[in-house]
This record gives sequence, C-alpha cells and structure tokens, in this order.
Amino acid sequence: MNIAILFGGSSFEHEISIVSAITLKKVLKKSNLSFIFVDSDREFYLIDSANMKSNYFADGSYKKSKKLILKKGSFCTEGIFGLKEQSLGTVLNLIHGRDGEDGKIASLLEFNNISYISPRVDASVL
Repeated sequence: MNIAILFGGSSFEHEISIVSAITLKKVLKKSNLSFIFVDSDREFYLIDSANMKSNYFADGSYKKSKKLILKKGSFCTEGIFGLKEQSLGTVLNLIHGRDGEDGKIASLLEFNNISYISPRVDASVL
C-alpha cells in the first residue's frame, strides 16, 4: 500500500508533527511511503525520504524540495510541460492542531477527491 504522510502545518504543534512523521517513517519501514510537508505558509512540498530529519525543516532546507500543487484527484508537481500528477497513495494526516485537527485538511482532501486516513470533516469540526 502506498501511503503519503502529510505533516507540518501552521499551528504551534508544527514541530511535534515533524517528529511524528520521522517516527512513523521508522515504524512503517516496510511500507511504500511518501512525505508531504506543509510549511507555515500552507505550501506543500514533496520531501525525499533521506531528508526526513528535524534539522532539514528547522533550517529551511525543505524549500529546495519539489513544491506540490493540489488539484482534483491528486497532488502534482509543476514542470516546463505543465502539471505532472504524483502517485502518492492514500494520505495519512499527521498535522497536529489547527488545519490538521479542525477539519480544514479533511475538507481540502475530500473536495479534491483524494483518499485519506484521519477523522472526517464532521468529527473534526465537532
């Protein structure tokens, strides 16, 4: 199963989310994982597995990674020939606090028809 771990975010729990994603990488060694980092400006980045270290995010090195754009049905990278869909699999929402736990990410993923693992919008809003 392909799993895209979504982590980071714009809340005060941003760093905890990064640590959670790094830990999950170690726990799910045998799974096919992708990593989608959301920075404090709510931009999405595709992070290489080798760069899943806390200092990579602390010093801003993540900004050298491929930026992702969300469109109906998938995350995409932008190139000279337009958007290229990324086959990342089911998204696992590890964003803590605002955006991740209040239903915003769930709404965004549902609106764009992207399968995800996390509480659904109604449960998150409540």
